[in-house]
Amino acid sequence: MATPVECSICQSHSFTSIGTGTAAKCTECGSLERTRFLWSYLGNAKLLSPQLKLLHVAPEKALLPKLRDLIGDGYQPADFNPARYSIPEVKVAPIDLSDISAIPNESFDIVMHLHVLEHIPVPLEGVMFETMRILRPNGRFIFGLPIGPGISFENIWPDTTPEERHALFGQHDHVRLVGRADFPRFLARVFAPFSKKTDFRIDPSRYLDEKQFFDVTGLSFKRVMDYTGDTIFEVIKAPQV
Repeated sequence: MATPVECSICQSHSFTSIGTGTAAKCTECGSLERTRFLWSYLGNAKLLSPQLKLLHVAPEKALLPKLRDLIGDGYQPADFNPARYSIPEVKVAPIDLSDISAIPNESFDIVMHLHVLEHIPVPLEGVMFETMRILRPNGRFIFGLPIGPGISFENIWPDTTPEERHALFGQHDHVRLVGRADFPRFLARVFAPFSKKTDFRIDPSRYLDEKQFFDVTGLSFKRVMDYTGDTIFEVIKAPQV
């Protein structure tokens, strides 16, 4: 396992392998490669300020205190099961992304989450439309999710068993498998009403050279640009004219 030199979040130099041994988890803050990628982007793009309203769904525990300190009251961490967070100084609100109709239009400057969309048991297009609805003009939707080869497939039938989901998607609580063969076209189509762009991948070469990026994340440019589970997307909502 190739490991980073220094964690971009906590500056630790200690990492351990997880899963099949190909992922490097920081032993201090618990961050994974994609978490460190997200943090490096937020900082280098200078997106964080006390004036922000940021909705962070399924917040990574390594990022919670840092984002709270940087943003203050405008930082809203939320999760389907807030009870799994035991950080006294941070209140994690309940949220169910399958129905966010109660959130007013244009409530947030940033909505972000990593590896959440594969769990939501409603059509993916609808979740993305609703997310754009609650963003302010020029707001950003930042997200990542597992992506595999081939075409996308989902099963949101409520009677599908955990065993069937594991067999279909590799995890008992996943409801879809996004495929790199059709996902880029899906994104371009879904976000066409909100952006003239068709490629929403965050390209780390815009702010770091490849060695610098690997040293703080453990990821290669190829890995994050090749439509994988470590690719992070950003959709900027254009003002309506």
